[in-house]
Amino acid sequence: MLKGCNIDATVELARATDIPVIASGGVAGIADIRILSLHADDGIEGVITGRALYDGRLDLKAAMAVARAAA
Repeated sequence: MLKGCNIDATVELARATDIPVIASGGVAGIADIRILSLHADDGIEGVITGRALYDGRLDLKAAMAVARAAA
């Protein structure tokens, strides 16, 4: 079951390094993408969506629109 990405830890990691971070693990839907996109300036470079996409919990077009708006 997807419970959402550990956003706090992911953002903390991104802020602690100069290496771009790709969020992964537990992304449950568009809400996670929206929250992570707010931290693009903190070093969150991308998101792996995996299962949420395959299960239909995440619409690819909507996710891409959110990602493009954050870029």
